[in-house]
Amino acid sequence: MPKLHNKKSLIQILQRGGIPFAIMGAISALLYLQGEPADARELLIVAVMLFSIGAATLIYDIDSWLVAKKIAAHFGVMCATVYPCLLISGWFPLDNVLDALAVFGYFVTVGVAILAGFGVYYLVRRQLSIRKNKIN
Repeated sequence: MPKLHNKKSLIQILQRGGIPFAIMGAISALLYLQGEPADARELLIVAVMLFSIGAATLIYDIDSWLVAKKIAAHFGVMCATVYPCLLISGWFPLDNVLDALAVFGYFVTVGVAILAGFGVYYLVRRQLSIRKNKIN
């Protein structure tokens, strides 16, 4: 298992996840103080999701892991953090287990779309790099 508990990793987690969390958390606190507890709660949920997403990008810095393992680990972290946030957010009806499964379906669909987008981006950049190297 790679070392993710060193000082550099902690700093990276705080930068990638902590900065957005701090900003959104501060805005959430201001909303609460202004008498908008529902908006404050929603923004705090978004802050937790941003922290999770930002901190989890550290997974992709583990050079010894295959890309598939990184994606699987990232998916696991998102399932343990973002998906529960979606369930408690109040943004979706949750009258039964099927509703929770529908939210999971949305969660997976958005994740696959984002993954596909990054995949296309990577392939385009790689092709451009290959063409640039052929020119030089």
